[in-house]
Amino acid sequence: MPARQVLGFDAYDRICFRAYDYRLLDPYSDDDEEFYTLLTYGESAAGWRLKDRGWLLYRRVQSDLAEDPWKEEFRWVADWAKQDNNGYEIRTPTPALMA
Repeated sequence: MPARQVLGFDAYDRICFRAYDYRLLDPYSDDDEEFYTLLTYGESAAGWRLKDRGWLLYRRVQSDLAEDPWKEEFRWVADWAKQDNNGYEIRTPTPALMA
């Protein structure tokens, strides 16, 4: 499964940018003789820390198997640390993350 993560740091060595993406690729066949690769699930996200201590997140989910293969959204969260039902990481800011 191809995956990557990028972190950006501010002048105080705190994370101010985070991006990741990963792809789950599986072999498929229509006739069990010729196989091809389909994107079973893929997710990309980027987050920018805002001055008010929140995060602006952009997230894109894609799949060749879904009726609607693309889902995109922007969202504000308090902090990127625990996952909610939509896969976002949310928690109350800790003193170490506060500016």
